[in-house]
Amino acid sequence: MIITPKQPKNDKTRSRLSKLVPYMLRGQGKERCSWYLAGNLAGLDRPEDAGLAVDVMELLQEGNQRAKGSKTYHLVISFHPEDRRLTPAELEEVVRRAVRAAGLEEHQYIAVRHSEQEHEHLHVAVNKIHPQTLKIHHPYKAIHVYQALSSALEEELGLHRVDRTRGPSRSHKSRDFEAHQGLQSFSRWAGRTLSLIH
Repeated sequence: MIITPKQPKNDKTRSRLSKLVPYMLRGQGKERCSWYLAGNLAGLDRPEDAGLAVDVMELLQEGNQRAKGSKTYHLVISFHPEDRRLTPAELEEVVRRAVRAAGLEEHQYIAVRHSEQEHEHLHVAVNKIHPQTLKIHHPYKAIHVYQALSSALEEELGLHRVDRTRGPSRSHKSRDFEAHQGLQSFSRWAGRTLSLIH
């Protein structure tokens, strides 16, 4: 299992819920949402409620005019191609623990599963604005926390164990590739190969 934050393509790009969530629900090509979860969005727990959930989340984001940059946190949770298909209750637990690891457990979020590729993966869109305080929370340097959580979940759920002794990927782009493809990026392979040569 790989849990990684997906970074905007450049620093000027803001992740907008109104664009991200429809992509999560629709996907690309044949991929479709095969599971849906709304967290801290009471009464909006069906996929058909997603539009209203986005409206509620964006209204809350507008309540914080001081925050600069993106007010949405996008997590991708990828499973190994040989992993068994998790139950809805297990998926919910994985998402809740990943959101909690980022310090966003009280925040609103939407999670979906895509099952169209050779490996399943989850997208999680989290509102970085707290629903009561309206303060923004930036989960800095969460990669090591996600690695520890992934290892724990692999053991608890009987999933394929990922070798994390190679260290984290060198770039956000590499981590995004690994999360979406379930494969080792060229950047990671090259870094590992060079370390063995020296």
